[in-house]
Amino acid sequence: MMQNGKWEEDLTRAIDRHVGRRLRTLRTSRRHSVLRLATLMGLPAFDLARIESGTRRLSIPELWTLTRIYGVEPRFFFRFDRRGEDKVGNY
Repeated sequence: MMQNGKWEEDLTRAIDRHVGRRLRTLRTSRRHSVLRLATLMGLPAFDLARIESGTRRLSIPELWTLTRIYGVEPRFFFRFDRRGEDKVGNY
C-alpha cells in the first residue's frame, strides 16, 4: 500500500508541474508578466510563481478565473501533447 501512495503523490506532483507549465506558456504567449496576471487573478505574484513552478496547486476557483481571463476551456491546462510539448495554439 505504501508504494501506491507514493505513486499517487508522484502523479499529483507531475500534474501540478504540467498545469504550471501550461499556465506559464499561455501567460507568456499573451505577453503578461507574472505581476500582471497575479493582479488580474487577485493573487500575490509569489503564489502565481509557485503555481507555475508546480509547488502550489491551482484551485478550482483560480482555474475558473484563468479560463475567463484567457478565454480557454479548463481542459487546456490538462492537455498533454503527444510529443510532450506545451503548445498554446490548438487545444
